[in-house]
Amino acid sequence: MDELVIPDGFDYNSVDQFDLNIDISNISTDRSFVSVYSRFSTRADSTYKPDYSSKVIGGPLNNGTFTSNFAAPLSEDTLLIEIWFYDGQAPLQQVFASDGSQITW
Repeated sequence: MDELVIPDGFDYNSVDQFDLNIDISNISTDRSFVSVYSRFSTRADSTYKPDYSSKVIGGPLNNGTFTSNFAAPLSEDTLLIEIWFYDGQAPLQQVFASDGSQITW
């Protein structure tokens, strides 16, 4: 251990904190639910398939808005955000780079 050298400013933290602000009220204020995933793949039709075990936060939108903060692993470069509506339509999906602490949709 005496020979171990750690550079100044090295951070052992494996997660980062994010602030999430969603406002889709210009699209819909219908009852909806948001989920954020740290892992996902792309389907043949160019939609995204989340790895449901990687869900980092979820909750209902209130009149098309949702605000919260959460922690996600630093090992992932992007995050998938899905907004589901209760009427059965396909979800809204958007991918965000995880290189900032503020996510706004």
